[in-house]
Amino acid sequence: MVGSDREFLRSSPARLLGVATVVAALCLATGAMAGLTAHTRQNALDNLLDETEPLAYTTQRLYVALSMADASVGSAFIAGGLGQPILRERYLQAIGEAAADAAIAIRVDDPPEIRQLQRTVATELPVYTGVVETARANNRSGNPVGVAYLAEASALMQQTILPAARQLHEHRADSVAVEAERQRRLPVAALIVLGGTLIALTAAQLYLTRRSRRLISPWLVAATTLLVVLFGWLTIAGTMSAVYGRRAVQQGTTPLGELTECRIYAQHARSNETLKILLPDVTADYDTNFTNDFDQLTDRLNSYRAQAGADQVARAKAARDRWAAAHRRLNDVISGGIVDSSRLAAIGAQYAAVTVEQAVLDDALAVGIAETRERSRHDFHVAARWLDLLTPAAAVLGIAAAIAVAAGFTPRIREYQ
Repeated sequence: MVGSDREFLRSSPARLLGVATVVAALCLATGAMAGLTAHTRQNALDNLLDETEPLAYTTQRLYVALSMADASVGSAFIAGGLGQPILRERYLQAIGEAAADAAIAIRVDDPPEIRQLQRTVATELPVYTGVVETARANNRSGNPVGVAYLAEASALMQQTILPAARQLHEHRADSVAVEAERQRRLPVAALIVLGGTLIALTAAQLYLTRRSRRLISPWLVAATTLLVVLFGWLTIAGTMSAVYGRRAVQQGTTPLGELTECRIYAQHARSNETLKILLPDVTADYDTNFTNDFDQLTDRLNSYRAQAGADQVARAKAARDRWAAAHRRLNDVISGGIVDSSRLAAIGAQYAAVTVEQAVLDDALAVGIAETRERSRHDFHVAARWLDLLTPAAAVLGIAAAIAVAAGFTPRIREYQ
């Protein structure tokens, strides 16, 4: 019995059956791998669009809202008190936006260190607003300690809340960058497997032709054609998806990150500029911090090369130059000697000029961020759409090719019965 089994395994029908089984299995595996590759890639792109990128954008808005709230409070003091309706409304709006964004930014599956950053923002923000209200109450009562309370609130914002918000944003932005980088690559593994299966199928056809001394089987030609179609589809769809993924990174994600950093540095510089006016006895750190942040802002604006947002960057550069000139005039007034009513008026006038230019710069950066974000999301969406229908089509083509292989080998095997 064992001998007959061995004899059968050495026979031509057994060999034909083995070749047919292997090649059919390769067709099925290739179709499954191509479909899984397309499905995984498309799911990753959709998740990037639906969750990862919106989270990064939310944390960017969170940081900006917190910075604007702090700057609004300082501006209100300089302008004559926290009771001014416009500045008060701006402050409350910024705080409300920050609280909403902080809630949206929370994810239960975040690692512990990220959840700690979220807790820091969520728990310290009410403390900050409470100290600001204390400063406001003292200021309205004419108590000079109002400025001291404001300095305490600003220190809490600058040293605790904003650093936590910035680290949270950097984590979210890094997640976008990592996922975006993956989408720039071609599905090389699936293409290699598919190419190997085509080679195996071609070799099987030659083997069958040699063994049967007949022309190439139409069924095996059909199987080859189906796999060639799948190979071409996967190549074209994978290439176009990678091209748009690359465009999304180069013209969207990367410049968006650069503009976000510019906006963060601008907001930080603005806060130090405001605190220098409110706390004239301690100016060294504020001057140094302002200069460092302004230099970082300048370097990033000057090195910006993307097409998306280029017009807004040009507008931001012009506003930056005007801001720098207004800041120098403001410093000249601050260092002009004994404080009296006329010099306070001059400080207020120069601060107003600085405020205008900083607002123009921030608006330009905000519009630039919106433009680059739109470009990024559009290209990622197109990258995902190139993969539509490929997952079910790969499965269907793989199964059909396997059936065609079986149909091509079956008549030759039956000839030995």
